Amino acid sequence: MEIFVTSSDFGVNSQPAIDALLGSRDIQLVRHATRGPMSESDLLALPAHYAALINYSSHDVFNARVMDHFSGLKIIARHGVGYDSIDVQAAADRGIYVTNTREGAGEEKAVSDLTMAMLLALTRDLIGLSAKTKLGAWERP
Repeated sequence: MEIFVTSSDFGVNSQPAIDALLGSRDIQLVRHATRGPMSESDLLALPAHYAALINYSSHDVFNARVMDHFSGLKIIARHGVGYDSIDVQAAADRGIYVTNTREGAGEEKAVSDLTMAMLLALTRDLIGLSAKTKLGAWERP
């Protein structure tokens, strides 16, 4: 699985933490070549195989056309506060999770750690497994 980040400098100061989170899993973090915002046409020019997108700039455009382009997209994680550049309804209609780092998340390192933890929780279906366990349906391996 590949995760695309819309900024070239996302997590560069946290690379050891990112490496530890990803570990030996078959997950690759791909950063955009530049730091500036990505337009709709920029995003549509990307390969369509990304399962997760980390939205670094509030000016990146995540509308229905962009979401439809990424056929296996499961989550858009906003690295920051708010959803101004994300069509949340279009994401909901497509079953795509949208997250952000709310106020009080702390410094940039904490934000990137939280984003990666959420992506890991999604890939391991921790929310679904937690719900099953709470219902008493936990299955031993």
